[in-house]
Amino acid sequence: MALTLIKTGSTKQSGPARPRPPMGLGDMVEVVAKPIAKALKMDCLDQNEQLKPASPCWKRRAWLNAQGKRVGIGKTKTLKGTET
Repeated sequence: MALTLIKTGSTKQSGPARPRPPMGLGDMVEVVAKPIAKALKMDCLDQNEQLKPASPCWKRRAWLNAQGKRVGIGKTKTLKGTET
């Protein structure tokens, strides 16, 4: 049995590369928790599968992001060397 790979096109994007915003601790947890919340039909997601701003899930993500910044997760260095 032979395995054949098919190239379906280029993955390069045109235009300048945009820096990704730093992921906070809450954002990292959201990657794992969002599919679980969707499967459990929790009232945390809107029609576009984004967290609702007033939901407990959104508040927990914001809290985790803030706590993560306290320990250095999600901090970025600016050109002047200051942390944001």
